[in-house]
Amino acid sequence: SEMNLENFIREFEKKQLFYDDVESFRQEIEKAKTLLYLTDNSGEIVFDLVFLDYLQNLYPNLEITIGAKEKPILNDVTLEDLKKLDISRSFTLVSTGSDLPGNQEKSFKKEFLPVYKNADIVISKGQGNFEGLFESSRPIYFALMAKCPYLASFLKAPEKSMIFKKNQ
Repeated sequence: SEMNLENFIREFEKKQLFYDDVESFRQEIEKAKTLLYLTDNSGEIVFDLVFLDYLQNLYPNLEITIGAKEKPILNDVTLEDLKKLDISRSFTLVSTGSDLPGNQEKSFKKEFLPVYKNADIVISKGQGNFEGLFESSRPIYFALMAKCPYLASFLKAPEKSMIFKKNQ
């Protein structure tokens, strides 16, 4: 479909977070040494990298790891996609090993589990990752849009709401 990207971004900038755990995140990241960022759609990685560069500039001692799918699932960004962006000098790139549309702990490869379990902070991007990880006992910040009526109802949020919420 045709989209006016500039208008889309301008409208997006006006949106407020329905769930806003940014202050909690700020407090935690001040003390954190490691951050794991679980990716979502390939088209959004450009914006994700702007955000991660921003964090890295604010917290130069923060080690940032980006976790991506090993192979394409729907429109998810893959580890190979990230390698082509030549960002490995700034970030550590790893495969989650998951072959499901959204990440789930049971689908992570065993080599990835220590990265996931030992990160001081985890940010999980997208609705699919939220659906697969929201019941995790591990603290996770979820960044997503409540795109469907079912998820919006589950979150007690209006459809198309922007969410930045910690699961605990």
